[in-house]
Amino acid sequence: EDIYEVDVLAGIKMAPIGVLQRSRTVEIENLTVKVAGPEDMIILKLLAGSALDIEDARGILRGQKPGIDQTLLRQICPDSVKAALVDLLA
Repeated sequence: EDIYEVDVLAGIKMAPIGVLQRSRTVEIENLTVKVAGPEDMIILKLLAGSALDIEDARGILRGQKPGIDQTLLRQICPDSVKAALVDLLA
């Protein structure tokens, strides 16, 4: 039996505006769920701010770099984590 871990997000302070509208529908076995797009996930990870979250954001960027919309990423990034995003994109 496969076990999946998921983070359920509800009312995160400073979450990017439009995160729900940009979410994607994914089917995992017989379960359909909405997941945040990679740009939103990167911002959410930067907002969480732990060393593991920053590494997760780096991994998302590295793994999906050709498909990441860097313009969107910069537009939705709150001022509080802009420096972290600049470091990540360097």
